[in-house]
Amino acid sequence: MRRLLLLIVMLGHCFYSLAGDDWKLDKNEDGIKIYTRKTTLSDFKEYKGITYVKARRKEVAVMVLNITDYVNWFPDCLESDIVSRESLNELVVYYRIDCPWPTQDRDAVVEMCIERQDEIDVTTIWFKDKTGIKPKKDGVTRVGDTSGFWRFSQIGEQTKIEYQCLTDPSGNIPAWVANLFVVDAPFETLSAIKKAFK
Repeated sequence: MRRLLLLIVMLGHCFYSLAGDDWKLDKNEDGIKIYTRKTTLSDFKEYKGITYVKARRKEVAVMVLNITDYVNWFPDCLESDIVSRESLNELVVYYRIDCPWPTQDRDAVVEMCIERQDEIDVTTIWFKDKTGIKPKKDGVTRVGDTSGFWRFSQIGEQTKIEYQCLTDPSGNIPAWVANLFVVDAPFETLSAIKKAFK
């Protein structure tokens, strides 16, 4: 039931996002494409990154689901841990991101739901913020609104990676400032994944 509810929420996210502007290609470099668009959900832009790696989709999914290893590859990640595991396909995770002065670090508690479609060689990891699970830390701003997905599609010997997210960083960062840098996070994240599978 919990998985069904999360999927309904994510489908709602996709529906309302589609009501926004069309995707705009903002960066195309090193085999990585980053798109952004405005949505009806937020003043903050939504992003979508696409790339390919020479690896099995299950290998890439395992990397993204190895939460405690985020500190070793996910850009600017200071802490990462599994808060709880609701079932084989559902978990709640915590991570903290280092932010440059004068802004505070950001952290988030996120629920992940894994959807495996082996008949078409696709794995999707839906994620959405989860409130009331972990106490907030002094000097760290809790991200209160984030949702999106990872999708891994096997195409021959390669895996197509799609990383889509809409996030409100919370705190005192204006949307127009955050939107100036919205391309950086997905590009650096996908770059790290490509490096891991070279």
